[in-house]
Amino acid sequence: MSLELGNLFEDATNTRFLNLVKDNESVKMEIDNLFDVSKFNELLAVTYVSSSSFFLRIVNKFDKAQLIKGIDDSDVLNRFKEGIDKICKPEESIKFWESLDEESKEKIRSNRLSIRYGNMGLVIHSKFYLLKGEDHTRVIIGSANLTKTAFSDKDQFEELMIFDNSPLYDLYLQRYQEILANTLDYIPERLSKASSDQLLLVTDPNLLNDILLENVAHKKIVISENVMEQLKNKPQELASEAREGEDLVQMIELITKKQVQGKGRAILSLIELKSKVIQIKTVLSKINVKSDSIDTRQGLFYRDSDNTLLKQESNANASLETVSKRMNERQLIRDRLLNINQFIEAYRLFTTSNNPETLSRICEIILYAFMSPYLWRIRQHFVSETGRETSRQSIPPFMIVAGRAYSGKTTAIEYISILMGNPSKYMPYEHISGKNVIADFFKSSNLMPIYTDEINTNFFTSKLAYKGEQFIKEVTNSYDSKHPVLIGTTNASQFDVSHQIKRRIYYLGVNNAFDTKRKQEAEEYLSQIMGAADELLFADFSWRVAQSINNNENFYQPNDYLYLARKIFRDYYREAELPIPDWFPVGIFDDYKDRGRVIWKELYETRQKHFVQRRGNRLSVDISQFSTGDKDKQGKINYLPPDCVIEDSHVVVLNSKEFFNFIRVNPPMMDRIRRMINP
Repeated sequence: MSLELGNLFEDATNTRFLNLVKDNESVKMEIDNLFDVSKFNELLAVTYVSSSSFFLRIVNKFDKAQLIKGIDDSDVLNRFKEGIDKICKPEESIKFWESLDEESKEKIRSNRLSIRYGNMGLVIHSKFYLLKGEDHTRVIIGSANLTKTAFSDKDQFEELMIFDNSPLYDLYLQRYQEILANTLDYIPERLSKASSDQLLLVTDPNLLNDILLENVAHKKIVISENVMEQLKNKPQELASEAREGEDLVQMIELITKKQVQGKGRAILSLIELKSKVIQIKTVLSKINVKSDSIDTRQGLFYRDSDNTLLKQESNANASLETVSKRMNERQLIRDRLLNINQFIEAYRLFTTSNNPETLSRICEIILYAFMSPYLWRIRQHFVSETGRETSRQSIPPFMIVAGRAYSGKTTAIEYISILMGNPSKYMPYEHISGKNVIADFFKSSNLMPIYTDEINTNFFTSKLAYKGEQFIKEVTNSYDSKHPVLIGTTNASQFDVSHQIKRRIYYLGVNNAFDTKRKQEAEEYLSQIMGAADELLFADFSWRVAQSINNNENFYQPNDYLYLARKIFRDYYREAELPIPDWFPVGIFDDYKDRGRVIWKELYETRQKHFVQRRGNRLSVDISQFSTGDKDKQGKINYLPPDCVIEDSHVVVLNSKEFFNFIRVNPPMMDRIRRMINP
């Protein structure tokens, strides 16, 4: 099998980066001949490995292979951290295991392939390879690690000496056994014994905890205070590794204890470690205990291999099961569409104002929620398509549903949560508003939306790191892997945010109030509909989204990230032979801008004397005449588009043309005459 690296030497005039010496002379040899499976069926290797795909293409050719994983040259100075990482960062083992192909996994399960690494505190910098066949042996010694870079014969000088059927084989076999005695299995039994169809999540705290306990069980390891001091200084040495260093120190301090007379720290006994399971799981999953206990969402996870969704019940030990399933019966689709139609129609039947726009907004929340497990993927893909990191901001991971009291906004997210199979429905904001709780939810790979009710205005205005403008900007701008979205309700009358936040959230206004005189009738109607709702349509929906992605179809448009959701629902109506409702939304709404337009149009028409036209297309506004303080003043200014505002510090000066275009009102006669004279 060719590795497509070409000859290790092009011709005599080229620089030889990889120098092979055999029988006391330089030789040319392809990598398949170097690791020749026609002569050798067993491989023992001590080497650094950077890519599982490269070394597996070599070792999988052998009937039996064992690798002792060393460290890269650049990591020699980090030898203590290298060893400790293997113990305290079990997520690396999971990532490595999941990167293996099924053939390699099966070889590991059957003990035909073994991968090991140096015990804590030990450094393995040796590099040699032992090959054995029925009648032949080979020893390869030198500087080259088993990496594509080392064997590509490009830009990196490497030396390898080859000895066939030499006494050196027994000598180095003894050396190999000596090193092997000081190694641990890189693949924990918890992983190698997992069934072939079991999905292992790096974020699963139970799995991480099991592996860590397996790593430290029966090992008497001492970490010197000198090593601890180096690790504590690590965050100051490299700012980019600060968080990693802090996490590592925290874990070591958690699973070790000081020995008497300053002899360093020793790993706790297995019994002691089991008593700290909650703390260990918390540190490993990087989610604090409070967040973990508060999060009542059903687990909803993404399977990369086929882009489908899986779920896990609140019981962390429950196995994962596939959510995304095709619903083949047309009647089943029809029944669920009718259920959704009837729910949305309640906002026409039982509200004081028959406004079809409100019905469109309720449907839009459903589309956003159904598409939300894929929004991280859309954000990621859009960045790669445009080549600009700022493109991620165009797909907001926050949906804010604003409305007056009795507008049915809470009922809407409760119903939609049922449609997605989330038994907890929603979490009151006051329960999740504590330090880092929402931030922890966003760090998890649970893609069930963070449904929350009655969000306080301080969530948008706070200066704290885990809420407010900085937090919303960080999530929207920087989160580039799997993460959920937040769908929350808030009071419309108290909601005004800066432009920085406004363009990073999807704001929907639900303005119809339910008629209090028909409260009981509405509750009975909604209760019956919600009682008949289930998650089967969402299961089919996610299956269809997965198929679109698998088939490389457009699963969003730059100006409409819910494009595919709209398409799938239109297909549902067609397949169910139902007409598409007049309230079905055709594109993204801009309700915050529309709300600002209504507010400023009303201000202009009722307080026109406080708007004075100046030269140069400038409009001075005496906003103090209709503001109750600085906060109210800034709130009103926030509702203006940025291109309207020329000055807003001590006085408010607007661009006259842009302002009147915004509120869709013709400018005063004098302004129109002035613009005719000086266009």
